[in-house]
Amino acid sequence: MTRSPYARGPVTVELNGVRIPVPHHCAADWIQAVSASSGPSAVLVQLVRANTHEFIMDDMAIGGTTGEELAAASYDLIKQTVPAFDWWATYRLLVLSATDRMIVGRTVLAGFDPWSLSAAQWCSGVYAMILENADKKDEFKFEAALFEVPEGVEQDSEWADMTFDQMVASARSTPGIR
Repeated sequence: MTRSPYARGPVTVELNGVRIPVPHHCAADWIQAVSASSGPSAVLVQLVRANTHEFIMDDMAIGGTTGEELAAASYDLIKQTVPAFDWWATYRLLVLSATDRMIVGRTVLAGFDPWSLSAAQWCSGVYAMILENADKKDEFKFEAALFEVPEGVEQDSEWADMTFDQMVASARSTPGIR
């Protein structure tokens, strides 16, 4: 079952056979976690409670949990929290929220409050705001960058084996698209 974009409850992920509870965090906490992490694979350790953080770090230090397992749990956390986007698109929207002055300014002017919105609501709002007045060409460019699958990530998609140029050619061959 897909979580609601309005969900505010805790999430549980599995890490090396252990179920890890992650409390609900507002968008501001997620933006801070993304800013403080060394990448999307480390977001989980930024959002768990202190004792769980220590458990994860100790387990990694003794070789019980690998970096790949931590990454998989982090990606699962991001996907469960913001089900409307792939984890990499969510991560990119949160990075934009923390680093792009135009995005920060526009969210303030739009009245977005990262302390009162869930991460899913925030990401959907930022996405809509960015594309609000975009023409089709700019919308396509933004979405191509946002949804570009990171290297090494398996993707179940009809376009998964295509290069960007092949996707463009395929899209252009669709009736009604130039």
